[in-house]
Amino acid sequence: MVERVSSFRFLGVHITEDLTWSLHTTTITKKARQRLFFLRRLRRFKMDSRILCNFYRCTIESILTFCRCTIESILTFYRCTIESILTFYRCTIERTLAFYRCTIESILTGCITAWYGSCTDLDRKALQRVVKTAQHITRTELPSMEDLYSQRLRKKSLRIIKDPHHPSHKLFFLLPSGRRYRSILARTRRFGDSFFPRAVRLLKN
Repeated sequence: MVERVSSFRFLGVHITEDLTWSLHTTTITKKARQRLFFLRRLRRFKMDSRILCNFYRCTIESILTFCRCTIESILTFYRCTIESILTFYRCTIERTLAFYRCTIESILTGCITAWYGSCTDLDRKALQRVVKTAQHITRTELPSMEDLYSQRLRKKSLRIIKDPHHPSHKLFFLLPSGRRYRSILARTRRFGDSFFPRAVRLLKN
C-alpha cells in the first residue's frame, strides 16, 4: 500500500498535492536568507563589489534557481562552506574566489523554469526581497527574479527548438509568416502559466 502524503521532495523541488509552489518558495527563501549573513560579513571586511556579486550569484542566486545536486557536489559544497566559516576571520581574496569556484561546480541551476511561472505574487515578492537585500549589501545592480526566469525560459526554449528530436519540439510551431510561433491554447490559468505557453509568449515578443 502506498502512503499518501501532502508533499514530497523530488530532485530538490518540493511538490505539493495541490500543485502550488508556496512550500518550495518558502524553503528556498529561508535558505537564501541564511546565506545573506555571509554576504554581510564579507562586506564588513570591505571586500570588492565584484567579489560580493560573485558570492551572491554562487551562493544565493543559485539557491533561488536551484534544481538538484549530485552527492559529490553536495559534499564538495559543504566542505567548502565549513572551511570558509572556520577561516572566516583570516579570509583572503584567494580563499574567497576558491570558495566561489567550488560553489559554482556544486550547484546545478535550471529548475526555475518549472515552478516560477506558477508562483503566487506573494511568493514572488518574498523571493525578490532576498535579491533586493543582496543588492543593498553589494551596492550593485543585480538581475531580478523575473529577469532570471525570462533568461532561463528563453534559453531552454531555444534549445528545444534547435533539437528536432526533442519530444516537445513540435509544440513550437511557426506560423506561415515564419516569424512568430503559434499560441498554445490554455483553458486554465495554471496551464497558461506553465513552461510551454509562457515560452511561446516570450518568443513572440
